[in-house]
Amino acid sequence: MPELDGFHCQELNSKAQLSLKYENYNGRNYGTAIWRQYVLFPQKSGVLTIPSISFDAEVEISNPYADPFDVFFGGGSLTQLVRKTITTPKLELDVKTLPSSVPSNFSGAVGKFSMTGTLTPEQLDANDAASLRVVVSGRGNMKLIKAPVVDVPKDFEVYTPKETDKTTMTASGANGNIVFDYVIVPRHGGKYVINPVEFVYFNPETEKFVTLASDTFRLDVAKGKQVAG
Repeated sequence: MPELDGFHCQELNSKAQLSLKYENYNGRNYGTAIWRQYVLFPQKSGVLTIPSISFDAEVEISNPYADPFDVFFGGGSLTQLVRKTITTPKLELDVKTLPSSVPSNFSGAVGKFSMTGTLTPEQLDANDAASLRVVVSGRGNMKLIKAPVVDVPKDFEVYTPKETDKTTMTASGANGNIVFDYVIVPRHGGKYVINPVEFVYFNPETEKFVTLASDTFRLDVAKGKQVAG
């Protein structure tokens, strides 16, 4: 593949075996196969160019000089291999710009998504850790999305989330879910509220930004054990 300026590129089924199917083109039948397949995610707007791609192949064709009688007795072959250079045409893609009013917390996700959030445990001691899990599911450019921001109360610590990718790449984009696990540590006892986690994406079908929000989380924190001096 040549360098693709302005695209994030991911290959599909690179280890898959070629499977022939037959198609009619200009009145002739041909065996066809998908040689390589890529999913392209444009990273900027405007007219982007996908350059032509060339590769060498050996094509088996009929041998017009073969004598069937000689072939029957092991002399010669009814077919011959011809080396061919195959070139695809150059393509252009007109990429739309996003609406000008992009929300400040836009995740970069384009597609259609849903989100869930869970906090465990809901009761713990000060300086112990709670786990906040956010699961973003759907189809789109999932491998390019940013982790949602978690708004915690003062004197809480929240660490960079662990990301678990459970997506499968298809011709229409990544499908599945990405799990974000945040570790949250309260430093003092009390009853706390953690605001809903928001995830903002752009839906290309409606051409609108969509904001998903989890429930509000409540955390009951005991003072914790005192350490003897």
